[in-house]
Amino acid sequence: MRLSHNLLLTTLVALLALPAAAASVSDLMVHGAWAAPTLPGQTTGVAYVNLHNAQDAPVTLTGLQSPEAKRAEFHTHTMDAHGVMRMEKQPSLTIPAGDMAQMQPGGLHIMLFDLRAPLKEGDTLHLLFSDGSAQLPVDVPVENRRAEGHGAHPMGDKPGDKPHHAH
Repeated sequence: MRLSHNLLLTTLVALLALPAAAASVSDLMVHGAWAAPTLPGQTTGVAYVNLHNAQDAPVTLTGLQSPEAKRAEFHTHTMDAHGVMRMEKQPSLTIPAGDMAQMQPGGLHIMLFDLRAPLKEGDTLHLLFSDGSAQLPVDVPVENRRAEGHGAHPMGDKPGDKPHHAH
């Protein structure tokens, strides 16, 4: 009996010494995904996806693709010293352990460049997130949320608006 107790104790110590499995993009939960419809001829679009990392390690997204666009990027907004709002590309997106990346108009969002066709209400946009070792495909419904106070662009698109942003 003493021998099995020592074996059990040794095994337990060895297991505790192993590093915890790293969280990956495939461990993320997706909530509230949507993309705004675009006008005919419009070559840029915007999408929003909330990504929840319930794991106990951070996840860093380093890649983003969409078959509907030549390029997809994480962007955020900042206000410069002169009160001009600017969009800035984020080369990666880290979601801390137990936290969420919330994408919304006027904040963190996904910019789609060189759309192959306009995004129409009822369509589905396909995004592929990557952390360099795993991928997470996400289907994003194209929805007109203007009635909810969200414009087609994170800066708004009310008639007469002249959004102040720069890349």
